[in-house]
Amino acid sequence: MARPHGGVTDRLDGAVRGAVDGARCVVALGGGADSAVLLATAVRVAPAGLRAVFVDHGLDASSKLGAAALDVAAHLDVPLTMLAARVEDGSDLEARARDARSGALAADLEPGASVVTGHTLGDPAESVVRRRVQGAGSAGRAGVAPARAVWRRPLRGAPSAALRALAGG
Repeated sequence: MARPHGGVTDRLDGAVRGAVDGARCVVALGGGADSAVLLATAVRVAPAGLRAVFVDHGLDASSKLGAAALDVAAHLDVPLTMLAARVEDGSDLEARARDARSGALAADLEPGASVVTGHTLGDPAESVVRRRVQGAGSAGRAGVAPARAVWRRPLRGAPSAALRALAGG
């Protein structure tokens, strides 16, 4: 289980501060190291009004991830909202789960607020590869944007392995 600690770098602090400071936002807490480090950093750099949200897809790993999210939020003394999201039937489970998660987070969002996610350096590359395999055009190959509409991704420049090391996992 991911447990963040105080060794997050100044660069991460600055990126997260830029996404959450003075903004009404929720941190998408998925139960893994990336989002745990994101939440720990957000608490340290801009703690006022933060809350976390976990989306339970009802899939095999959801209960373990939800328990990890609860543990991290309790450890950091951040209110956690647990949302349920139905994953539609069809192919590409990852895409369907992402769509369900995005829909649940957007529906829970207060007007004028943003969602801060723990997408990391490898996530855009994974998105591009997946979209190429699926035959997406050039617009669909762009990867994960650092910010779009209500979505903020301050960890996009950080390698996931470095964040796991910071989280002690």
